[in-house]
Amino acid sequence: MTEDLARMNDFRVAARPDGAVAAARSTLAEGARVLEELGRRLDVTFRQAVELVLSCQGRLVVSGVGRSGLVAREIASAFASAGTPSLFLNAGEAAHGDLGVVMPGDVVLLVSVRERERELMVLLPFFEAQGIATIALVGRAGSELASAADVALEVGRESAVYDGELEATLFCLAMLALGSALALSVRQQRDAAETLESERQSGVRERTDMPRRA
Repeated sequence: MTEDLARMNDFRVAARPDGAVAAARSTLAEGARVLEELGRRLDVTFRQAVELVLSCQGRLVVSGVGRSGLVAREIASAFASAGTPSLFLNAGEAAHGDLGVVMPGDVVLLVSVRERERELMVLLPFFEAQGIATIALVGRAGSELASAADVALEVGRESAVYDGELEATLFCLAMLALGSALALSVRQQRDAAETLESERQSGVRERTDMPRRA
């Protein structure tokens, strides 16, 4: 009886609202730490990915499957909102006819959170044959997909071991944040280039309009 009451009291303590708030704060703090760590690890490969998207003559096609597909869909939306023509392609359906939406001149961003890279790997020969550049956004360093893509952005991190669901959630958070950062960086670089070109054209016009000395 005493043990039953003790278990009931433990449950009430764990279930009380302030316990839920504490758990949420802990999760958010860990998410913030993961993103800060990811930002510190950004290197030249991120710049290469930005340049590859900027050089795209068509659309950015973002592809994934399962949980990775959900992340890929949100990243495609982020690019579209930032002014880069983009669309989402379900990798699981691509091999059954949907692959035809990818055209020469497009760039493909392949998203793999943790596993199920096989559905993405089978698409690479088609992209290679069409001369379509690929960027891999992967959860762990050294993956097969990362090695096969033209540019690889890796979220893999050195940290404590979490339970499966928390780890998957943190990976999704980091990958979505990195994809969104890529979209905004592309927009900023494009805007900066357009501003420089506008200033150059304005300077040319001013020099042309200057009165010539007799």
